[in-house]
Amino acid sequence: KQGSDRFVLTQLFTPPMLKTTVACTLICVGALFAFWGVSTWTPQNIRAVVAGDGVTDAAVVTAVAWGTAMLNIGGALGYMSWGFIADKIGRKNTYVMSLVVGLAAVCVLYPFADTYAMYMWLLPVVGFGVFGVLAGNAVYFPELFGPSVRASAMAVTNSIGRLCTAAGPLVAGAIATGWFDGSIGMATTVISALMVISFVGLALLPETHGRFLHDVLG
Repeated sequence: KQGSDRFVLTQLFTPPMLKTTVACTLICVGALFAFWGVSTWTPQNIRAVVAGDGVTDAAVVTAVAWGTAMLNIGGALGYMSWGFIADKIGRKNTYVMSLVVGLAAVCVLYPFADTYAMYMWLLPVVGFGVFGVLAGNAVYFPELFGPSVRASAMAVTNSIGRLCTAAGPLVAGAIATGWFDGSIGMATTVISALMVISFVGLALLPETHGRFLHDVLG
């Protein structure tokens, strides 16, 4: 059979596509560790901070709702702007920007922020970086696979990423209990910092910005 006639999963998991499939999967794994860690444990982190300020009952719910909204506002800006930025500075550079912004914001916010105001300022930055990486997958990955496997490649790499990271929030709770004296902030940081895995995948892939797809795909 010609390469394009083979079963799609066979194409994705054998050369010459294997390297690209593995690299894209690594990007998904790193991005989703951060996404699940942040989105699952941010409410509990906010509850802990406002409890220290004496906030109780319905006011806690309001504080969590506003904090979650700020995270999602930053995420929406990351989603909306990623493609435009990538068209200016390139796909890989934009990934690096999102990963660095997200990683830096996570490492500053969750271990060190001790006021609600700090959360309100930094959560949009976390969202912009962490959620922006996921937007990049929708822009970059289709340029790395031919039309006969493109949709399947998107589904397979993202699904493997979700499978590998599904336990992330549970692991964060175990880490907090076992290693950091119950500090959900430190556990959130450890799990979310696994987004560095995405750098490994990114290093294995070519830049596609400004190139014809037939040149990228060989």
